[in-house]
Amino acid sequence: MASSTRRLGWSIALLVATAAIGLWLVLFGESPRSARGPQKQTASLPDDGAAGRMPAPPAPGPRASPPGPAAGPGPSRAACAPRARRECQAGDVYWIDACDQRGEKAEECSARLCKGEACEPADDLACAGLPQEGICDGDVVRGCLSGWLFERDCRALGKRCVIGDEGAVCHKPSEDDCDRQRPLPRCAGDKLLACVEGEAIVRDCALFDARCEVLQQTGVAACVASRELDRAPRDKDPCGPCGCPNGAQPEFTDEQCNGQDDDGDDWVDEDVSCEPLSVIAFVVSDATGESSYSREDIEREIDAINAIFAAEHGGLRMRVSLAAVHDLPRSAYLRVDDGNFGALLDEVSGLASSGPGLQVPIVFTDEIIAEDAPKAGLSTIPNGTCGGVRRSLSPQPPLGMVVVAKRRAPTTGMPRLGHFLGLCHTHEVDPQTVVQTAHWRDAQGRGFSTTCDATCSLAGDGICDTPYDPGPEGCNYDQQCSPHCQGGAAPSTHNLMSYYTDCRDRLTPEQTIEVKRTRSVLEGFHRCAVQGPCPCTPGDTNTGCPEQMTCRPSERGAFSCTLDGAFLEGESCRAQVQCGAGLICTGGRCARLPER
Repeated sequence: MASSTRRLGWSIALLVATAAIGLWLVLFGESPRSARGPQKQTASLPDDGAAGRMPAPPAPGPRASPPGPAAGPGPSRAACAPRARRECQAGDVYWIDACDQRGEKAEECSARLCKGEACEPADDLACAGLPQEGICDGDVVRGCLSGWLFERDCRALGKRCVIGDEGAVCHKPSEDDCDRQRPLPRCAGDKLLACVEGEAIVRDCALFDARCEVLQQTGVAACVASRELDRAPRDKDPCGPCGCPNGAQPEFTDEQCNGQDDDGDDWVDEDVSCEPLSVIAFVVSDATGESSYSREDIEREIDAINAIFAAEHGGLRMRVSLAAVHDLPRSAYLRVDDGNFGALLDEVSGLASSGPGLQVPIVFTDEIIAEDAPKAGLSTIPNGTCGGVRRSLSPQPPLGMVVVAKRRAPTTGMPRLGHFLGLCHTHEVDPQTVVQTAHWRDAQGRGFSTTCDATCSLAGDGICDTPYDPGPEGCNYDQQCSPHCQGGAAPSTHNLMSYYTDCRDRLTPEQTIEVKRTRSVLEGFHRCAVQGPCPCTPGDTNTGCPEQMTCRPSERGAFSCTLDGAFLEGESCRAQVQCGAGLICTGGRCARLPER
């Protein structure tokens, strides 16, 4: 009986245990021995479009790390040792674990290149006093880019060091080398002696019925031509003593976003809403897709440009929007130089011109070498023109591009965009301009003098409210951004188009007007030279061709609007694009179109 009772007790206990196990499986889906801990929650990202922002395209870098080991035999994810090694990805140094998964950032390279498993070293002490544009130390280019000291011995390359528009570069020696011991430009009788890109330029002012003299406004020598005019003052004639552009009387209307002074108050596009200027970023990567930039780096650059555009001092009242980010897997373009700049321009502008409207291509690469010297950035200027003055005689691309290197100052992007939008450096000098001085009398017979061609174009950037700037050869600045220049010049160290890198943060009011005007000009180029063609009627002054474009015959005989060149009437030409406004190339010479 006792044995039967014991058997019955064990049976009841076994039934209770079995029921308990079954209840656990129902509630938890697995046995208590194999139950897992709480699982990590994955939050879904909100739709960027719902927040009013453009959804971000895939980041151009870094490379996707190889996946970790699969489940099953072998080490588990928990067994992967963290911080197994360091690796450069997207321009910075990251920790990589033993399973080849990227972890936290180990080092921020900022404006330095990342090489191997570390950011390149910076030597701020060795760089002290050296600008990023470089100086000429004899025939050696010396400069500093973000703590990276560089030197180029031009003499070893069979060249010489000169200061050009983009700082110190190596040039081939010529018989026209500038005399470094005597200041230029200067007058020698009625001849103007100037220096352009290290080469001496001699201009006989008498050929233009002008004389060489030093302008009181700037202290710069120039060819000055005197013209007698008989016009009423501006309060009687809205065109002023020098006449209206193209001889047309202005018709004032409400202000519009078109780069023009529609209401006649000497301001452009004020108090009107303009669409943001679209930017397409091209990030150069190697064959594996690895680059020196992350999506955040590109967005940070756009934010910096917009902060300057919106600044209270010298703000543009204009914004830049990032339309797209494209990966450009071309290892050859990781170093942009004189040999591949043209090919890059063709490729990038071809991709950027496919959009519905004007889009500014900005290329982000590792290094830029211009004329054997490292540079922080480069840019084309619209139709070879900046500050309203044609600076290049060669045919120009209808769109152009901006290129920036990894080694650059925080303010590098904005001056390069300024070039793209028609601004020169504040120290650029154009000795080819002849100043036209007009003499006129008012209704009471009182005599006055004025300058029809902007005198300030000879003092640098062609913008009248930027002070004369001798440039990096004649000026330096201290920690308080005070300039110290030869001859007592007092340039603005805060001007974004200057070479005073640590101080620049603003544009002048007239620079902002030129940017807005040039944007409108570029939109005309895009419509007729990029998306075009725009058909027109030759000789008709109302053909509708945009500014800086002329109605000319194409290869098929049809007439369309094409970019103006730099050559004047009567000068030799080989193609239509070489001739200036209102001219065509016929019989090997630029000739004026007949009026209808």
